Amino acid sequence: MLGTIINQNPSKAAPVLTRTNNPNSEYIQRLRAQGKATCFEDVKEVGSAEAEFDLALVESQTVEGHPLPGMAVVRADDRTAFRQVGDTFKLIQPRDLLNVANEIRARTGAKLSQCRALKHGRHIAITLVLPGEETIGRDVNLKTVRIFAANDGTGSAKFEAIAHRLWCRNAYQMVISGSRAGNSTTERTVRIWHTESGVDVIKTAGAVCNFLLPSIDAFRAEFERLVARPVSRPQLSDFYRLVAPPPAHPGPGASEEAMKKYDRACAKGNDRVSAWTQNFLREVNEGFPASAWLAVNSVTEWAQHQYEPAGWLKNPEAREYAVLPGGTAYAMTAAAREAGLSLLN
Repeated sequence: MLGTIINQNPSKAAPVLTRTNNPNSEYIQRLRAQGKATCFEDVKEVGSAEAEFDLALVESQTVEGHPLPGMAVVRADDRTAFRQVGDTFKLIQPRDLLNVANEIRARTGAKLSQCRALKHGRHIAITLVLPGEETIGRDVNLKTVRIFAANDGTGSAKFEAIAHRLWCRNAYQMVISGSRAGNSTTERTVRIWHTESGVDVIKTAGAVCNFLLPSIDAFRAEFERLVARPVSRPQLSDFYRLVAPPPAHPGPGASEEAMKKYDRACAKGNDRVSAWTQNFLREVNEGFPASAWLAVNSVTEWAQHQYEPAGWLKNPEAREYAVLPGGTAYAMTAAAREAGLSLLN
């Protein structure tokens, strides 16, 4: 089935869309009319009011009607309790995150394009867009830094260098948290935990920037290597298997329910690969070389824009969470990048 999907004729893909980075072109003007940034100058700055609140540690709180023994994280302004935390937990204040963001702005001239307090402040998501675009041929990428922090004890504060591809708005994490042991990818994502030493580090905004900002300089070299690596149909098939390995057969004598579960997983996987392949073929049909770069973007486009995360119709924040650390789209983007880099070996 996978071979059939991969060997589709590019001529059957979507009609050719003329894409250019000419600022006066009809395509660029249409993107701008939709409110989409096509370069750094297009980025509209936002305010930081959503993240301008304080957190506190308070004893004997109640969350959703359930009493919490010990200490709990609360918003200091309205006393909303988030979650019980351990004795060693230390607060990373949203204002400290903003201080890092402001340090990046001061050093680079970046613009604050997003500042969100999700779930009433349980999580903070901040995005900065840096001046200058990375242009590889006709492919334009905006350089960004994302700050994501869990204020409820469920995770660390993370700082990542990310590129956003102009044409499809795909996000490409330059450095991925939690790279597997032995992987050649250097992990430079700044991850700061809610400990006493972590709080000391994050209060030194310059130190965070010194560690993070050099990652952005590596964008162009990595992009050029991926663009220069041709990908054949068999290699594309292998690439997709690396991103999402097929489900394991339950084996002889498996129950009817186990076989049904296996068949559903296979069907779901085939549908996913079919969507990735259509994304890939569409870009080939538009004149882009069949490369590792297109293979990676065929997956990230699906993960970040076409995939429907659970509950997304009822929860307006579901799609935002999917592309943030810990989300399904984020994990798929990380897997696509690692699979793409494996093609370079």
